[in-house]
Amino acid sequence: MSKSPEIIWDSGSDGMASQKFVAHSDPQWFDDYVMGACYVSMNADCGRLDVSPGDIRKLCKLDEISVKGVQSLIRNHQILPVSERHAQRLVKVTIIALSGIEMFLNRNPAVKAELESLAALENESAKIDRQFFAEWEALNALIPKTDYL
Repeated sequence: MSKSPEIIWDSGSDGMASQKFVAHSDPQWFDDYVMGACYVSMNADCGRLDVSPGDIRKLCKLDEISVKGVQSLIRNHQILPVSERHAQRLVKVTIIALSGIEMFLNRNPAVKAELESLAALENESAKIDRQFFAEWEALNALIPKTDYL
Protein backbone atom coordinates (compact mmCIF):
# COMPACT_ATOMS: atom_id res chain seq x y z
CA MET A 1 0.00 0.00 0.00
CA SER A 2 1.56 3.30 -1.02
CA LYS A 3 1.44 6.33 1.18
CA SER A 4 -0.56 9.24 -0.14
CA PRO A 5 1.28 12.56 0.07
CA GLU A 6 0.32 15.39 2.38
CA ILE A 7 0.29 19.00 1.21
CA ILE A 8 2.20 21.53 3.29
CA TRP A 9 2.93 25.21 2.73
CA ASP A 10 6.62 25.92 2.25
CA SER A 11 8.12 29.39 2.09
CA GLY A 12 10.92 29.63 -0.43
CA SER A 13 14.04 31.77 -0.40
CA ASP A 14 12.09 34.60 -2.04
CA GLY A 15 9.57 34.65 0.84
CA MET A 16 6.69 33.37 -1.30
CA ALA A 17 4.67 30.46 0.09
CA SER A 18 4.01 27.52 -2.17
CA GLN A 19 2.43 24.11 -1.82
CA LYS A 20 4.74 21.16 -1.38
CA PHE A 21 3.92 17.46 -1.37
CA VAL A 22 5.56 15.38 1.35
CA ALA A 23 5.14 11.75 2.35
CA HIS A 24 3.31 10.91 5.57
CA SER A 25 5.55 10.92 8.59
CA ASP A 26 3.74 7.86 9.97
CA PRO A 27 5.42 4.47 9.59
CA GLN A 28 3.92 2.03 7.10
CA TRP A 29 2.74 -0.41 9.76
CA PHE A 30 0.73 2.41 11.42
CA ASP A 31 -0.93 3.25 8.13
CA ASP A 32 -1.67 -0.44 7.52
CA TYR A 33 -3.58 -0.76 10.81
CA VAL A 34 -5.48 2.47 10.18
CA MET A 35 -6.50 1.37 6.68
CA GLY A 36 -7.34 -2.14 7.92
CA ALA A 37 -9.67 -0.70 10.56
CA CYS A 38 -11.33 1.52 7.94
CA TYR A 39 -11.92 -1.48 5.65
CA VAL A 40 -13.16 -3.74 8.46
CA SER A 41 -15.78 -1.20 9.48
CA MET A 42 -16.87 -0.44 5.90
CA ASN A 43 -20.57 -0.88 5.14
CA ALA A 44 -21.67 -2.37 1.82
CA ASP A 45 -21.64 0.97 0.01
CA CYS A 46 -20.13 0.24 -3.40
CA GLY A 47 -16.67 -0.13 -1.87
CA ARG A 48 -16.57 3.39 -0.41
CA LEU A 49 -15.03 3.91 3.02
CA ASP A 50 -17.39 5.24 5.69
CA VAL A 51 -14.63 7.13 7.45
CA SER A 52 -11.61 9.10 6.36
CA PRO A 53 -8.29 7.37 7.09
CA GLY A 54 -6.83 10.83 7.76
CA ASP A 55 -9.41 11.40 10.49
CA ILE A 56 -8.56 8.03 12.05
CA ARG A 57 -4.83 8.88 11.94
CA LYS A 58 -5.55 12.11 13.84
CA LEU A 59 -7.72 10.36 16.42
CA CYS A 60 -5.17 7.58 17.01
CA LYS A 61 -2.70 10.22 18.16
CA LEU A 62 -4.99 11.75 20.80
CA ASP A 63 -4.53 11.06 24.50
CA GLU A 64 -8.27 10.64 25.04
CA ILE A 65 -11.01 9.72 22.58
CA SER A 66 -14.69 10.57 23.11
CA VAL A 67 -17.66 11.29 20.89
CA LYS A 68 -17.81 14.92 22.07
CA GLY A 69 -14.06 15.31 21.54
CA VAL A 70 -14.35 13.90 18.02
CA GLN A 71 -17.18 16.30 17.23
CA SER A 72 -15.07 19.25 18.35
CA LEU A 73 -12.05 18.13 16.30
CA ILE A 74 -13.37 16.58 13.06
CA ARG A 75 -15.37 18.57 10.49
CA ASN A 76 -17.53 17.35 7.62
CA HIS A 77 -17.48 18.59 4.01
CA GLN A 78 -19.60 21.62 4.94
CA ILE A 79 -17.02 22.60 7.61
CA LEU A 80 -19.50 21.73 10.35
CA PRO A 81 -18.92 19.34 13.26
CA VAL A 82 -19.67 15.74 12.32
CA SER A 83 -22.95 14.23 13.47
CA GLU A 84 -23.09 12.24 16.69
CA ARG A 85 -23.63 9.02 14.73
CA HIS A 86 -20.59 9.65 12.53
CA ALA A 87 -18.51 10.58 15.60
CA GLN A 88 -19.52 7.24 17.16
CA ARG A 89 -18.44 5.48 13.96
CA LEU A 90 -15.08 7.29 14.03
CA VAL A 91 -14.53 6.31 17.67
CA LYS A 92 -15.35 2.67 16.87
CA VAL A 93 -12.92 2.56 13.94
CA THR A 94 -10.22 4.29 16.00
CA ILE A 95 -10.59 1.67 18.74
CA ILE A 96 -10.20 -1.09 16.14
CA ALA A 97 -7.07 0.59 14.75
CA LEU A 98 -5.58 1.13 18.21
CA SER A 99 -6.20 -2.51 19.12
CA GLY A 100 -4.20 -3.59 16.06
CA ILE A 101 -1.45 -1.07 16.82
CA GLU A 102 -1.26 -2.32 20.41
CA MET A 103 -0.96 -5.90 19.17
CA PHE A 104 1.83 -4.87 16.77
CA LEU A 105 3.76 -3.05 19.50
CA ASN A 106 3.43 -6.00 21.90
CA ARG A 107 4.91 -8.26 19.21
CA ASN A 108 7.71 -5.78 18.36
CA PRO A 109 9.29 -4.59 21.63
CA ALA A 110 12.12 -2.75 19.84
CA VAL A 111 9.65 -0.52 18.00
CA LYS A 112 7.71 0.01 21.23
CA ALA A 113 10.89 1.02 23.09
CA GLU A 114 11.81 3.45 20.31
CA LEU A 115 8.37 5.08 20.41
CA GLU A 116 8.51 5.33 24.20
CA SER A 117 11.89 7.06 24.04
CA LEU A 118 10.55 9.49 21.41
CA ALA A 119 7.53 10.19 23.63
CA ALA A 120 9.82 10.90 26.60
CA LEU A 121 11.90 13.25 24.45
CA GLU A 122 8.76 15.02 23.23
CA ASN A 123 7.49 15.41 26.80
CA GLU A 124 10.81 16.93 27.85
CA SER A 125 10.72 19.28 24.85
CA ALA A 126 7.17 20.37 25.68
CA LYS A 127 8.24 21.02 29.29
CA ILE A 128 11.11 23.24 28.08
CA ASP A 129 8.72 25.09 25.74
CA ARG A 130 6.23 25.72 28.56
CA GLN A 131 9.03 27.01 30.79
CA PHE A 132 10.34 29.30 28.04
CA PHE A 133 6.92 30.81 27.33
CA ALA A 134 6.20 31.27 31.05
CA GLU A 135 9.46 33.18 31.44
CA TRP A 136 8.74 35.17 28.28
CA GLU A 137 5.27 36.14 29.57
CA ALA A 138 6.79 37.17 32.92
CA LEU A 139 9.34 39.39 31.13
CA ASN A 140 6.62 40.93 28.98
CA ALA A 141 4.62 41.74 32.08
CA LEU A 142 7.59 43.76 33.41
CA ILE A 143 7.91 45.88 30.25
CA PRO A 144 5.71 48.99 30.43
CA LYS A 145 2.99 49.11 27.83
CA THR A 146 3.09 52.15 25.59
CA ASP A 147 0.88 53.09 22.73
CA TYR A 148 2.65 53.77 19.48
CA LEU A 149 0.85 55.98 17.03
